[in-house]
Amino acid sequence: MSTRSNIAYVDEGAVHSIYCHKDGYLDHTGRMLFDHYNSFEKAKELVELGAISFLETTIALNRERSRCLHNRKPEFYRTISSFMYHADPPSIEYIYLWQKNMWWISRRLTIDTTELK
Repeated sequence: MSTRSNIAYVDEGAVHSIYCHKDGYLDHTGRMLFDHYNSFEKAKELVELGAISFLETTIALNRERSRCLHNRKPEFYRTISSFMYHADPPSIEYIYLWQKNMWWISRRLTIDTTELK
């Protein structure tokens, strides 16, 4: 099963976001974003590619290896609240958001309520 994520950046209050199909966990996508996309310019360049299969170390590799997903353009939200409201909780496990010169991370947590009955 894939660990799906959203990768996004904030520009003048608006959010631009893409879907990343697999390896969205912290040890891969989180580490790659920190090591290779740790600026507004790089985050924006990555997101402008459109959806990706999984995150590579360079824009060129992402462009080459995710061709089939590039018809899925970046999504645009007027506010962070709107972006978070529309994030797809059942399928998106991590959200990576570039804002204020750093990556912010949100992880979906599942709570088992069967024992609460």
